[in-house]
Amino acid sequence: MITGRMNTGTRKKRPFIPYYSNATEENWNNRDYLLNTCKSKGSEIGNSGACARLIEFDGWEIRDDYPFKI
Repeated sequence: MITGRMNTGTRKKRPFIPYYSNATEENWNNRDYLLNTCKSKGSEIGNSGACARLIEFDGWEIRDDYPFKI
C-alpha cells in the first residue's frame, strides 16, 4: 500500500526510458548504434538497455534483424 500524496500538478510526465549507461543523445537515437551494441556480447549490463531501447526505437516492434530470437 502506498501512503502519502503525490503532487501531480507540478510533476512532468516522463516516458519509459530503458537504462543504458553509455547513452548519449546522439547514439540513443541512432538505430545502427543501438543494433550493434545490442548484438555485442560484452558483459556490460548496459547492453540490455540498448536492446530495450532498440525495441522502443522501432515503435515497440521486434524487427527481423533483432539479434535475439525466441
